[in-house]
Amino acid sequence: MQRTTRPTGTRPVCRRKHRRSVPWRSHRTPSAETSNAYDRAVSPPSDEELLVIRPSAARRSGILVLTVIMAALVIPTPSIYFGWAGFLWSTGIGGGALAWTLLSLYRPRIILTSRRIGLRGRIGGVRWVPRSMVALAVQGWLRMPTKAPHNVFLLDADGRRVMRLLDSIFDRTDLEELVAALDVPVAAFPGGTSAKTLARSYPDIVSWPERRPFVVALLIASGLLGSLIVLGLR
Repeated sequence: MQRTTRPTGTRPVCRRKHRRSVPWRSHRTPSAETSNAYDRAVSPPSDEELLVIRPSAARRSGILVLTVIMAALVIPTPSIYFGWAGFLWSTGIGGGALAWTLLSLYRPRIILTSRRIGLRGRIGGVRWVPRSMVALAVQGWLRMPTKAPHNVFLLDADGRRVMRLLDSIFDRTDLEELVAALDVPVAAFPGGTSAKTLARSYPDIVSWPERRPFVVALLIASGLLGSLIVLGLR
């Protein structure tokens, strides 16, 4: 095999490929308008907030004052008869009732967006439900042992309860605005309908204690009487 040699004292010639220079303007970052247009093209539609419903401000002061008065009446009586044990027992019940009332008056929210409906209760976060799941709204005055609030039941296509809203917490006009914004069929039941009667037409949309209020009242009374007897024996 014949090998070529180069003359002594000469340097090899290196042939480089010269890259074409790129103007500096092409290295600039895209403008803000271009970036926003790109984001709108690749991002899903925003879940726009359409309606936010808070607890009725008109009922807050009255309910809060009534709860404080009831707690003040409940605490002294066990303290007089049962001493420190009765004071601690009644204070715990009164404080718990006051805390529950404050949570009920200030924390709940109903949030309606373009794609979802959310409900935040007394405790916990927001429970979101797709708007497409709501197929029917059932509303009316439901007869209860102490009051008859206006109820709004949101049901799915199979008749299962998706959400329940009451005007004892929210204003009725706000609930009517929500139902109108959902744009679903509305069924009304006669005012003063009992939970047991309503369950015959729409099973499982009201809870077992509501269908049997007298049984629940008997159990509560038995529990309170038993606790008083235990305190009295000590």
